[in-house]
Amino acid sequence: MRAATFCLVALLLVASAFASSEVLIHEDLTPRELGCDACVSFMNQAIGQLLNIIEQVGVLSSCAEGCSALPNQYLAIACDLLCEYEGVTHFQEIVQDIDPDPVWICMELDACPSTSDAAANVKSVAAVPKSGPVGTTFKISIDYEVTKATGMGDVALVIFPPKGEGFPIEGDFSQYMKAPGNYTQTVSWTAKPGQMDPLGPGNYELLAIVCEGPCSCTHKALCYQLAQGKGIVTLSQ
Repeated sequence: MRAATFCLVALLLVASAFASSEVLIHEDLTPRELGCDACVSFMNQAIGQLLNIIEQVGVLSSCAEGCSALPNQYLAIACDLLCEYEGVTHFQEIVQDIDPDPVWICMELDACPSTSDAAANVKSVAAVPKSGPVGTTFKISIDYEVTKATGMGDVALVIFPPKGEGFPIEGDFSQYMKAPGNYTQTVSWTAKPGQMDPLGPGNYELLAIVCEGPCSCTHKALCYQLAQGKGIVTLSQ
């Protein structure tokens, strides 16, 4: 499915989040002390470069062999502390995974929190307004309850067009360490047609998914679905 076309501000701004952490990064930190945001930002920036380095070098003999080849000292230091903590062999295996999701990698490296027994349920999925013409901006609210605390959680929204017209529109939103309680994730969607999304009139199904770990993650040991809920938004002529 295609990436979301929602008008959103990303929760993890890769460059700025890592840059704001640069003064705090030093080689004696643990991954948890480095922090989830900094780890994810590092992986988003460096994973392609690390894969290129590994392709040229082959099996890394040490963390320094791979990390020192990164283009600046902050990336190199973050790489080295994560690699040394995990061990060079396992670190290389994680980076070379067939589905190298940055959040999953940082959960695997213990920089992002995780738990094996999170639980939640979706209470409602509703749009305001409930209907409107093409061009309307809808505020979609996902109300959910966490019944057992999450680690690195995620809330995903998929909008399905009627009768298979066009492609589903999807997006997801990271949720850090939610304690038991009630929460609302609000998404703004402007119904603008495009080449892949004709957005004709009809009922559009809203599917909300609450997960431990990224909902798109394929690594079931750390990532799993907690709950689903559905709603409807209607586009008129």
